[in-house]
Amino acid sequence: MMILDVMKYEVNRYNSFMGRWPLNYITLKDLAKNGFFHLLSEDCVQCAFCSIIIDDWNVGDTPLKKHNSTSLSGQAKYPMMAEVNYIQRLPTYKDWPLIMLSPRQLSECGLFYTDKKDIVTCFYCGGSLGNWELNDDPWVEHEKYFPDCGYLNLVKCHRNPKQHSTHHNLEEEKLQSKIMI
Repeated sequence: MMILDVMKYEVNRYNSFMGRWPLNYITLKDLAKNGFFHLLSEDCVQCAFCSIIIDDWNVGDTPLKKHNSTSLSGQAKYPMMAEVNYIQRLPTYKDWPLIMLSPRQLSECGLFYTDKKDIVTCFYCGGSLGNWELNDDPWVEHEKYFPDCGYLNLVKCHRNPKQHSTHHNLEEEKLQSKIMI
C-alpha cells in the first residue's frame, strides 16, 4: 500500500505529526483534518489527496488558506464559503423548497443553497446539483457527479464507504438533468 493510500485516513495523518511537529501555532488536528501529513522534515507537510508539499508556515496561516494559496487545483471555487462550517452554511437554506432533503445534511456535504429552484452548489468543487428525487442522498449524488471534489475526498473516510459507492451506469438524460451547469 502506498503512503498516500495510508494517509487518506485522518488518524494516520494525525499520528504522523506526533512528537515531531515543531510549530505550536498550527494544531495537529487542523492539519490532519485538512488532509495533511508530516514529512518528517521541519514544518514540511503533504496533502494526501492532491500530493502538494507545503512548508514555510507563518503565524496566522491556516491549513486551508495555505493549501488554497499554494495549489490552484486545491482552491475552493467559492472561497467565501470555504472558511465556514456546515452550521454557517445553513442560513443559505432559509427558503429551501424541499422537505424531503435536510438542509443540515446538504450543508454537511459542502453544499450551499443558490436560491434557485432546488439547486445547491459545492463550495469546494463548484459543482451544482438539482432536480432532487425522493430517495436521493446528497453525499452519494455529490460523489457520483463530482468524484474529484477535494472536499469529498477529505471527509470521505469519516463516513461509511458504502454510502460512497459510485454508480456509473446512469442513463445520459438523468445525468444531464441532475448536473446544473
